Amino acid sequence: MGSHPVINNRIADMENGFGMLAKTLRKQGELVIAGHRNADGDCLGTMSAFYNLILSLGGKPTLLTSDPIPENYLFLPGMGQVQVCDAYDCGGCALLLLECGTVERSGISLSNYGETTNLDHHPDNTFYGSINIVNSDASSIGEMVTGFFKSFFSSEITPEVSDALYVAIHTDTGGFSYSNTSANALSATEYLVVKGADAGKVCAKVYQENRLERIRLMGHFLSGIQVDNTGKIGTGIIRLEELVRYHCSPADTDNFSAYPRGIRGVKASIFMMEISPAVFKVSLRSKGEWSVNLTAMKMGGGGHRAAAGFVIEGRAEELVSEIIQNLKEENEESNLSHR
Repeated sequence: MGSHPVINNRIADMENGFGMLAKTLRKQGELVIAGHRNADGDCLGTMSAFYNLILSLGGKPTLLTSDPIPENYLFLPGMGQVQVCDAYDCGGCALLLLECGTVERSGISLSNYGETTNLDHHPDNTFYGSINIVNSDASSIGEMVTGFFKSFFSSEITPEVSDALYVAIHTDTGGFSYSNTSANALSATEYLVVKGADAGKVCAKVYQENRLERIRLMGHFLSGIQVDNTGKIGTGIIRLEELVRYHCSPADTDNFSAYPRGIRGVKASIFMMEISPAVFKVSLRSKGEWSVNLTAMKMGGGGHRAAAGFVIEGRAEELVSEIIQNLKEENEESNLSHR
């Protein structure tokens, strides 16, 4: 693919970018939609909303992820049609990438795609698309897409679409408990409830339908959480053999990264999940006072100030020590000011 112009990278240009996307959706009979590796509630909820929209417009959506869908999101329309793959020939169809700072972030070797829409809310996005709709001030792409539906497809906001976008915003704001819970995020969810989102049903499906095996894995994980000698950095690790022992998959660790952060006194947390022998997917989280994105960038990843991540190879104990040191250096000024 050749280089693409940056259509927008400012909030003031969002309407222009979304206007171009609306035209694409109306004229394309087929559209390929791909999410990022280990797709979360924001990514999958938004994917489900677009799935519903494209069907209502008479089109044919193809949904792709590189990893299996966590069971608690399978109730969303379209999740049963998602193709889990590591390579896909788009056959010249337009491509919509969700929360992918680069095409490679999807974890899928995508080829032969046409016009590419890059929809993201992460600050490290590389603006690679034909259409770039990136707003790092948004809580979630679910929040962004709610505004898009409201402006261009309000009559297509069914209760199913409302539920899907509510999932997206609710999960990415930690149930409206994270620092990214803005007035815009709350306004978007209010609008979705008015349009038919069933908040109680959604939360029951997402948070209260766990397999017993996942609960047992969670108990094991919680019992192994460690805190460094300052009491400010919490760490939790899941290894491959533990997934096997508890009959679980990586998808069963969804939201495990929140638990080390929830300890009193902890400013930042590290969640490491072994995805292949000696290779770890690392999720860094903070309560907002500390930043974690510079550490993630230093170690080959990226993300937001309070939520970032990367994939790295090495021995777990050595990696934890390196990450802790980097977090302390990144937040040295904050450390000193609070002594």
